[in-house]
Amino acid sequence: MGERAPARVVATAPRLFALGAVSMLGQVVLLRECSVASFGVELALVLALGLWMLGTAAGAFAASPGGAGDERDVRRALTAAGVLLPAGLAWARIGRVALGGVPGAYLPLERQALLLALALVPVALLLGRLF
Repeated sequence: MGERAPARVVATAPRLFALGAVSMLGQVVLLRECSVASFGVELALVLALGLWMLGTAAGAFAASPGGAGDERDVRRALTAAGVLLPAGLAWARIGRVALGGVPGAYLPLERQALLLALALVPVALLLGRLF
């Protein structure tokens, strides 16, 4: 005879799907914008992907070991993700100018890494913590 899944697991499946969708779409949009900001340099894209993975891992590691918080905490975190994603996009667009970039020229590697870290790591930390 087939056993039924516990109600808590069934109730969290749509939330996990939504979290995965938000995380994946946010990652694609942010990485694409970072690629444009770095003029398509593959080294910057690899650095950005590494920063995303490290931020997500750090957020998951920092999360409470007992599991997810209450529903209000999750809603607040998803709302914060809704604010941080556009903020990261805006920073990726204006970061070159803010860090002293000249139109048509590459940023030095350390400034490029700073631009990528400020655009990606806050969102990655939050989404990793939610996961």
